[in-house]
Amino acid sequence: MKKLEENIIEYDIILKSDLQEKGTIDLDRIAFLAKSISNIAKGALQIRLGGISNKQGKKPSFLDEALNIRLKGIKESSTLLELESQTFSSTIKAIQVNAFQPEVAEELPKQTPMSLFMLAYQEAFDDSDSEKNLLDKALVKNLKDLKSFFRSNNEELIISNRGSLPELHLKKSDFSRIKVLEDSIPDPQNVVIS
Repeated sequence: MKKLEENIIEYDIILKSDLQEKGTIDLDRIAFLAKSISNIAKGALQIRLGGISNKQGKKPSFLDEALNIRLKGIKESSTLLELESQTFSSTIKAIQVNAFQPEVAEELPKQTPMSLFMLAYQEAFDDSDSEKNLLDKALVKNLKDLKSFFRSNNEELIISNRGSLPELHLKKSDFSRIKVLEDSIPDPQNVVIS
């Protein structure tokens, strides 16, 4: 059991809001947040494995276990959600990644679904990274869809993993930058390689 514990990383999501009683969150909001996190993590993983975030067809059997994120608790302090997730080294035994990005094979085993969620937003907001290799139009749309979680311009989500990644701060106003990014990414096209 000790080995399993070593591969679990804990995350905190803090909701700062004047509209939500401290230490509580409406069930519909937590369901929407969970669905958004899952969709973004799935897309970020799929783009690393196959180069496209919304891969069609039969879903690989390992995907559900690999994308498992558990709610560990809710604490008062604004509203603090404690999550935990296993690293992909624990859930994906044989990793075949996008051939055009071999560096992903080195990094992915240390990542979790939550870290991919955080990294997707960080890449979207990184003005120095003009290529955005780990984002496509469908994944950026999923990033943008989280905007409807926010009920006011004053609400803020702060996501952290207690140190190894920079904290991610999201406000409603941040999503205008994602809209600009979405407009700049071309639609995917089928290419035949012979």
